[in-house]
Amino acid sequence: GHMLDRYYFDALTRVMECADQTYVTGYRVWEHEVEWRERKAGRSGYLFFGAPNERSTVTPQRDFYLFALQLFEPPYFKDEKRSDEVFFKLKQRDEAFDIALRLYAGAREQATNASGANKKIYEEKAADHLRTLTTWLRENIVTSLEVTYQGRSKPLAEVLHGKATVAANSVRDLVNSAASICLGPHFENQSPDYPVFSVLVTKENRPLAAQDGLRWLAGGVKSKQGTAVLDALELLDGEQLKPRKSRYAKHVLEVLSQKGNGQVANRSEFIGDDAGVEYWTRFRLEPEFLAVVLGSLVHSGDIIVSITGRKLDASAVDQFAKLSIADLAGFKHIERPRDLPLGPLQDLFELLGLPKGLIVNPANRDEGIQRLQTEVAKRAERIAIAIQSLQSGIAFWGKPLLSDPERESWRKQLTELKAFLEGLAPFNTVGKLKNFP
Repeated sequence: GHMLDRYYFDALTRVMECADQTYVTGYRVWEHEVEWRERKAGRSGYLFFGAPNERSTVTPQRDFYLFALQLFEPPYFKDEKRSDEVFFKLKQRDEAFDIALRLYAGAREQATNASGANKKIYEEKAADHLRTLTTWLRENIVTSLEVTYQGRSKPLAEVLHGKATVAANSVRDLVNSAASICLGPHFENQSPDYPVFSVLVTKENRPLAAQDGLRWLAGGVKSKQGTAVLDALELLDGEQLKPRKSRYAKHVLEVLSQKGNGQVANRSEFIGDDAGVEYWTRFRLEPEFLAVVLGSLVHSGDIIVSITGRKLDASAVDQFAKLSIADLAGFKHIERPRDLPLGPLQDLFELLGLPKGLIVNPANRDEGIQRLQTEVAKRAERIAIAIQSLQSGIAFWGKPLLSDPERESWRKQLTELKAFLEGLAPFNTVGKLKNFP
């Protein structure tokens, strides 16, 4: 019996597309990922060919455990009906399957004991029988596999009914779909406040997706993936970045608001360790996504982030495209920036003939910045024209109106004013105004 289980698992390894290298030497166990369908997010766990008595062989703990059970001599185990375990057992076998499995086992055993040309013959026979087995599994898996979750068993077809397409899907995809359907509520309990993504975010593309979010913040490419990350983290209002409305950003600001003046909030106040895996504890969210939230709050001028070797404030946003997401996720601490220098800013608005209320009232500041930049551009253009006129000389009845020293004095003043106005151009977000003048 035991030998047949081993050979059944050979066929299963093929149709489940498992790597040759297992996670633990001597055990058929692999790291595995399934999709949390409701949130479009990959979850990490393990796939065993065996029973839960092998669960203790793997560390660290992960989000789920899938067990493909032995057919002939399953070890004794008590099903604890745990919410993170799903069992798969081939329930409906027919004679064709059993014969192919026995023939495969026989050929493999013979090949082990044979040598030379005989060995090759048995290996080829074994390969043929294995093909028969894998074909049988692909054609019959939907009707023959039984799925057990929290003590309830159903045929695979019933689990997938109306929730996943069965046609043309690989065995691996079908098993993964069944696992996703069963484990959805478990993932929900584990991380109720996890973001809902509009594109699938997996272990593999997560750092890239977060990096795309940073690029978006830097004013670079607004890729579909980057936008999806900012959107899932509730940082966008339409096309506009408005982090303060996000529950994730609010949590960061709440932690910071409990600090006295000049005090910082350390990374350990956000990030904790869950069985060897780091998470943003409050939301059980990967640190890369905390990094994107911090980036958005740097952009809005709400925080300054210290990473190795430097501090990032609103003036550093343009460098986000080159900043590695790992560096930002590994930040040291965050602090509040100094407040807006309202005195000099009010003087500036008055000087340019703009209402002071646009800068005094926080609700109007975005509009204030737009008006400031429009005004600056308008005046800079007029000055450029005036300087040009001076160069070519202003004449009246054929005589120059200004003496050379006068012309030089005007040119100097206009050039200084132009430089002053151009110096205002970088102050194009509320965050950057904190560094004025």
